[in-house]
Amino acid sequence: MSKFTLTTSTPNGLSPGELLFSELILLGLIHWDPFVSQRIPYCLDRLKPDIITYESNKEDYDIFNEKTAEARGRFHQALSASSLTLDQQRALINMFLSREEMLEPVAVQEYASKNRVPFYHVDEHSEENEYLIDYVIMEYNSFVTFLKVGFDTDSLHNQILGSVLNNGLEATLQIKGKYYEQRYLDYALHFLGGELSRDAEEGYQNGRHAGHYDFRDLKMSQRIKEAMVAGKRLVHIGGAGHFVDRPLTVYRHLRELNPRRLVIHPQWFEKGLEKV
Repeated sequence: MSKFTLTTSTPNGLSPGELLFSELILLGLIHWDPFVSQRIPYCLDRLKPDIITYESNKEDYDIFNEKTAEARGRFHQALSASSLTLDQQRALINMFLSREEMLEPVAVQEYASKNRVPFYHVDEHSEENEYLIDYVIMEYNSFVTFLKVGFDTDSLHNQILGSVLNNGLEATLQIKGKYYEQRYLDYALHFLGGELSRDAEEGYQNGRHAGHYDFRDLKMSQRIKEAMVAGKRLVHIGGAGHFVDRPLTVYRHLRELNPRRLVIHPQWFEKGLEKV
């Protein structure tokens, strides 16, 4: 992983004209999407990137993995020793522990490694990383207890695990997936030329989606440019809210490069491909 340094010159020694001849794709996701492990490689297999950048910070990612490794190991040991079926185990992780298991960055890194594609983290350090680590360790410890003594009979966990047993994993994941369906639809229609939905617009205005208050999006966009190579296709993967056409977003900072915007939801991903 190359550490990026912010510069005022054109990255990689490319002239503005050469950058315009590079292909840039902004691939938007909704964080903690339960299907992200399948959707990311599905989209990247079709886009065939030469370079991948991703909305995360390398140091934060490494520290998170290091400090949560012991708790994660205890959880997986308890999970393997439990009476849950493999489908129930997958459901438990996808429905409740997608953040703790880092499904999203793992999917990106595994694709890049498997296909030998240069891969760069481009986000800023987050002051919230230490709080997240403490929270995740607490979550793992709680789930270890649940696996040993059982979930409350009326708990959502028990309801979902029972649904997996009766209906199968994919049908059960749709419970959580419905929330994401509408959000992907909102962004996809905007990327296809429509207006933002009210929810997406409120998210942007409140700064929940676009990191514009601390110039986070500006810094990410600069690092994306630094990773670009003339004649190569770069796919940047990040939260779809950073790609809306509003002031100070990643998209607005990169708009001069005419990037394509897509979402990882298969239906709307394909429709985005059809447009170009």
